[in-house]
Order: sequence, then structure tokens, then C-alpha cells
Amino acid sequence: MRLHLIVLLTFIALGAQAQGIDFFHGSWQEALDKAKAENRYIFVDAYTTWCGPCKKMARETFTDASVGRFFNKNFLNVKLDMEDGGDGSAVAEEFSVTSYPTLLFFSPEGKLAYRAVGYRDADGFLELGEEVFVEAPKMARYSQQYESGDRSAEVLYGYARALKKMDDPLSAEVAEEYLNVQKNWSDPKAIELIVDNIGTVEHKAFEYAHKNKKQFVAVVGEEAYDDFVSSAVTDACVNMYLEKGELPEKEGKALFTKYLPERGEKTFYYFRVRLYSYAEDWDDYPAAAIYYAEKFPQEMDADTYNAFAWTFYEHVDDRKQLEKALEWALASINLQKGYSNMDTAAALYYKLGNKGKAKKYAKEAIELGRANGDDVSGTEELLEKINQK
Repeated sequence: MRLHLIVLLTFIALGAQAQGIDFFHGSWQEALDKAKAENRYIFVDAYTTWCGPCKKMARETFTDASVGRFFNKNFLNVKLDMEDGGDGSAVAEEFSVTSYPTLLFFSPEGKLAYRAVGYRDADGFLELGEEVFVEAPKMARYSQQYESGDRSAEVLYGYARALKKMDDPLSAEVAEEYLNVQKNWSDPKAIELIVDNIGTVEHKAFEYAHKNKKQFVAVVGEEAYDDFVSSAVTDACVNMYLEKGELPEKEGKALFTKYLPERGEKTFYYFRVRLYSYAEDWDDYPAAAIYYAEKFPQEMDADTYNAFAWTFYEHVDDRKQLEKALEWALASINLQKGYSNMDTAAALYYKLGNKGKAKKYAKEAIELGRANGDDVSGTEELLEKINQK
């Protein structure tokens, strides 16, 4: 009996040591009161019930023993559903939480001290937790100086950078103030703030960046500069589409070719295809996809052919356009045969009324998928429909 008791206690002790994050159970106000009374920082897992990365963090990161030891020691830990209609929704609105997961950190006084967006594994999350105690005091200092009226270039630069690191939209406003104070935009600090915060092609700082590309690339690198320009140009085209209900080819292409001359035309036409798909504009999507595929055949790899073909299967009923989609699916198979494009071809043959070819391709798709460990249930359902006809 004594031996059994020792073994049981050992398992209990090991279980306690392996515990992950211990989350607080209570209202948001109760959490704030408790943190203040205990002089502890608060960590908030700002999640939604439908968010895949949120579930992955809950399942793998928050249950990690080392994560549990660090966060249970240093934070009062809280989980809030950002769409619960209660505390979570209120926090989401107050702190502009729109991406998930968002990881919020509050000072013992209940002020937002730091934030990050996106999935973190155990090691990355531990790094973030340690980073909070380095960056939060800086943020508090800059915030206090800014709120007290200090608009020196040093404070504005430091505050804008700290805000941007937290994905706080206020960073753009503070960066704008810095650019008004710092007239020399060729200064590396000004370049950093322009690339981080200026997101519209209409802004004079964006035009300055375009005219002084070499200087900007020297400071932030080619990739960061390219992302900065691409983001501003695509945002401008999205706004055009939203305002006019269409994407004017002449104006859109002019923006891409001006600011992305090495690949502007090609990128514009691919962007147009993606925009119509994202907006679920199935009236304009087919012609845009066909135009791109025919104008830039060198850009059409197996995955792109298959993606276009599958989208046509799902959203297009015109027979000629479906026949074009079948050509793409077969071209994809010719380049790199696999379960996905064989399944697409089967579906298109079925939609076009060719049951014999549909059955043949569906069977081979299932064989390929099973051999590769893919989920073939969708193709199996298609095969059942084919056999029922």
C-alpha cells in the first residue's frame, strides 16, 4: 500500500510539473483588480472560437511545461473570446483587436503595455514573454513623454517604432508627426518610419521613396522596400475597386508599372485575378483568369493551372469557360501529376457531362491520394455521384 501511495504521489508531482498555463477564471474587471492588488502583469489570449492558429496555441503552446512555469510566475493569465458579446468583445473594441490570435499584455495598473499578433510556438512565446519586460517600460516612458506634450524628434521616433512593433495603428499618426519635425527624409530613421507607416501612394513621402529607391533599399533592404511599395499599390487598387465596383485596367496597370516597373504589368493582371476571387466577383473573375493565363503562359505552373481550374469548377457555369478550365487541369497534370489536379479534372469532366472520363480520373485520383496519405473523401463522394447517374 505504501509503495502504491508513493507511486501515486510521484505521478501527481510529475503532472503538476508538466502543467501549462493556469488561466484565471473570473470577469475581466476581477482580473484587473487582482493584478493590481498583486502588482502583476496580465497576459490576455485574445482568441475566437473559429481561429485555427488560436486552437493550435491552446493545444500545443499553452500546455507546454516551460511556458507554464514562466507565465504562471510572471503574469496573471486570462483567455477572452473576442466575439463573446461580453468582456471579450469589449476588450476587442477598446484595443482594436481585429486579427487572431492577438496576444495582449497589460501593466499591473491595467494599461496596455505590449501586444503581438499571430501564432507562436513554445520557444517563440517564451521569447515574447521575456520581451515584454524589456519593451513595456520603453513604451510606458515614450507614452508618458508623448502625452505630456513632448514632440521632440527623439521621442516621436522611439514612440512610433514602439507602437509599430505592437501593431498599434497610432504608429502612423506619430510617424506623421515625426516626418513633419524631421525635414530630412533621407535620414535612416525617417526612411524606417516611412516604410513602416506610410501606406498610400498619394502621400508625398511615398513619392519621395519612389524617387529615392536606392537610398531606401540601402537602409531597409530590397525585400522590405518591395513589400512597402506592393502593399501601397495594391491597397490603392482595392480602394478603386470598392469605390467604382470594378478595377479600371488603365489606372490600375499604370500604378503597377510606375511603382513596380520590373514586373508591374504581370503583377497587375495576377493581382486582378486574386482580387476578383477574394471579392467573390464571379462575373469578372473568368475573363481576368483567362486573360492572365493566355498573356503570361510562362507564369502558369502546375499549382496555378490547378487553382484556376478548380475555381472555375466551383463558380463558373459557362460551357466554353469550363472547357478552358479542363485544359488547365490537364496542363497541370502534364506538368506534375498528383491527387489534387486529377481530382480537379474528374470534377470538371463530371460538370461537363463526360461521366466516363470523370470516373476514370476520379478513380486514379483516389489511388494517388491514398498512396500519399491525402484526404480523398471529396473525390469518393464525387465517384458515388458519378455511379448514381
